[in-house]
Amino acid sequence: MQSDAAPPGSGDNYITRVVKYIPAEVVALYLTLQGLLGAANQAEGVAAWCVLGGCLVGCVLYLRRLSGVKHWSQITVSGLGFLAWAFALGGPFKTFSWYLPVYGACVVAFFTFLVPLVDVSRSSGGQGAAH
Repeated sequence: MQSDAAPPGSGDNYITRVVKYIPAEVVALYLTLQGLLGAANQAEGVAAWCVLGGCLVGCVLYLRRLSGVKHWSQITVSGLGFLAWAFALGGPFKTFSWYLPVYGACVVAFFTFLVPLVDVSRSSGGQGAAH
C-alpha cells in the first residue's frame, strides 16, 4: 500500500488533503507580521494577540471569498490548522507561564498527521471540498 493513498471514496491523496487544510497564505501573513512585531520589540502582548486574531479572521475571509470554500467544516479545519502553526511558533502564547516550545511542536505534528483523516465532504452533505 502506498503511503499517499487516499481513503476509499475520497478524491484526494494524503499530501493533497494536508495542503488543502492548512492555509499557507495565512501562515505567510502571520510570519511576516510577527517578524515585523519582533523587529519593533512588540512580539508579545496585545499587538501579538491582535495579529493572531486578525489572521484568524483573515483565514476565514480568504477561504470564503478568494478560494471559494463554502463548507464551514473545511474552514474550521483550516482555522484550527492556522492556530496549530501559530501555537507551534510561540507568538503571543509565549506569554503564558506554562507554554513550552515542545508543546507547540507536538500540537502541529499531531494536527498534520491527523487532519487528512478528516473528511469534510461527509460533514457537508457529500459535495466535497470546494478549495
